[in-house]
Amino acid sequence: MAIPGGVMSDAAITNVNADTWRSLEDNQRRAILKAAAEISAEIPYVYYQREQQRLEDARELGVEIHEADPELLKATRDFVRQDMKKSPAIYERKYNIVNGEQLLQDFRELLEKWVALTAEVGSKEELADLYWEEVYSKVDPSTYGM
Repeated sequence: MAIPGGVMSDAAITNVNADTWRSLEDNQRRAILKAAAEISAEIPYVYYQREQQRLEDARELGVEIHEADPELLKATRDFVRQDMKKSPAIYERKYNIVNGEQLLQDFRELLEKWVALTAEVGSKEELADLYWEEVYSKVDPSTYGM
């Protein structure tokens, strides 16, 4: 249940064809950005709610929910720490990314920021507002993608 997993960043649902984007007025592009904040919040929040409901349903049916053994959690975290030390060199060798360590540090800082920002989010509307304020509202629809 509590085994750390990867971070998924799947925003393809908000993609817009470049020609279509460029054919729109600024207010139309801003509306798309606002809708992108909404759907980007809707999907993970609904998944989370459904997961919680399914766990509750399972418990009501008498299904025993097992938590991960603390040793497994520790082993998983240790693996991730060791893997992160090796990743920059692997990405440099395979993809010629020479600033992998800095990218990894930047990502860690962003992840920590977003964990803190989302800690008290209580609804998909709050999450959409957060996405709008922190990301989408900062995109200039008159220049982005033009």
